[in-house]
Amino acid sequence: MKNIYYKTIGTTKLSKINKFAKGCWIDIQNPLKADLDLIQEKFGIESEIIEDILDTNEIPKVEKIDENLMVILKMPIVKNNRSELVNFTVIISPAAIITISLDSNPTIDRVIKSSSNIFTSQRSKLFIKLLQELAILYLKDIERIRREIELQKKRIEKLNDKQVKELILHEEALNSYNLALQPTKYIINKILKGKFLSIYSSDEEMLNDMYEDFNQAAELCLLNLKSIVTLRDSYKILIDLSLNKTIRFLTSITIILTIPTIISSIFGMNVEFSFLNGAGSFDSIMQLILLSIVFTTGFFYYKKWL
Repeated sequence: MKNIYYKTIGTTKLSKINKFAKGCWIDIQNPLKADLDLIQEKFGIESEIIEDILDTNEIPKVEKIDENLMVILKMPIVKNNRSELVNFTVIISPAAIITISLDSNPTIDRVIKSSSNIFTSQRSKLFIKLLQELAILYLKDIERIRREIELQKKRIEKLNDKQVKELILHEEALNSYNLALQPTKYIINKILKGKFLSIYSSDEEMLNDMYEDFNQAAELCLLNLKSIVTLRDSYKILIDLSLNKTIRFLTSITIILTIPTIISSIFGMNVEFSFLNGAGSFDSIMQLILLSIVFTTGFFYYKKWL
C-alpha cells in the first residue's frame, strides 16, 4: 500500500496527495511489486538495493547510493503475542523521503498523528522523528516482555510447558532486538558525526537523546536476558527437585512391595516348614507381610520419601 504525504513550512496540515511532488513523503507498507517498480524508476534505485530492502535477514545498515541515502532498520512488531522484527527502510533523496515497511508500521501512524511539527520538505527532521518513534517502540515492547518475565517469576512454582515455551520465545526476541539495536546505535553515531546526513545544530541534542534511548533499549535487553537465564536456572532446579521426589517415591513403593513379595515367595515354595503346620499358618504369614509393609512405610515416611 502506497501513500504520499505533503506538508511544507507554508502549510498547516499534513495532506495526502495523489501524485509525486518535490519535498513529499512516500510511505509504502506491505509493498507491492508495482510500488517498488515505481521507486526504482523514479529515484534510480537498483534492483540489488530493492533485494536488500526485502531481505528479512538483512541487518540494520546505512549506505550512500549516488545522491540517495538508504538506511535499513529493524522494527519490532507483535503478532499472536509473539515479538518479531521486520525491515523498515528509509530512503532520503534530494526530492523526497521514502519509507518502506514490510508490514504495518505503527511508527508511521504515530508520526502522522503528531504531524503538527512535521514538514515533509525537512527530510532530516522527519527522519529523526521516525527514529525517535522507533526507539519508543523498542522500549515499549521490551517493557512488555519484562513485565511478562516478572509475572513468570511470581508463578515459578506453577511451572508448565507453556511457561517454558514463552520464556524461550522471550529470550529469542530479546536476542534479536539486541542484535538489531547495536548496528542501529552505530548508524545514529555516524549520522551525529555528519558523515551521511547534514543535520541542524538544534537537532544534535535530539539525536544524542535518541542514541541514549537506543542504548537504554540495548541495555534493557541484556538485563532481561540475565533475568531469563536466572529464571531458567530456577526452573531447572525445580524440575530436578520434582524428578528426585518422584524417583524417591517410586523407589519407596518398589521396596515396600518387594519385601512382601520376597516373604510370599519363600513361604510359597514347595518346601515343608515345621513351624507352619498349624491351622493359623496362613494368618501368621499375612501378619508378617502386613507388619513389613507398615514398618517400611513408616520408615520411608519418617525419611520424608513419601
